[in-house]
Amino acid sequence: MSIDFRADYNELEEMKQIFADSARQLEDLNSQVKQWATLLHDGALLGDAGEALADAFGSRLSSKVMLLSERLADCGNEIGKVIAIYRDGERDVASRFG
Repeated sequence: MSIDFRADYNELEEMKQIFADSARQLEDLNSQVKQWATLLHDGALLGDAGEALADAFGSRLSSKVMLLSERLADCGNEIGKVIAIYRDGERDVASRFG
């Protein structure tokens, strides 16, 4: 039985770049979320509601955004590893038959 593995390196590189770009965009969003929390703490929305919203932005939302950013970066890194594995395999096979 023959198993045929093929990799579209351009597509894989594009996917890797999309994950990396998305991770960076989420890092930028996280910076904005922290700014929003600071504005709220500084009095943009007074009272318990303002404090609750500031805390939600500053801790919960920020941590979730960063977690998602890290996961996307991890996905991009994993795709990079897959690319390296495929290329190493192709070089190995080429050296055996070349």
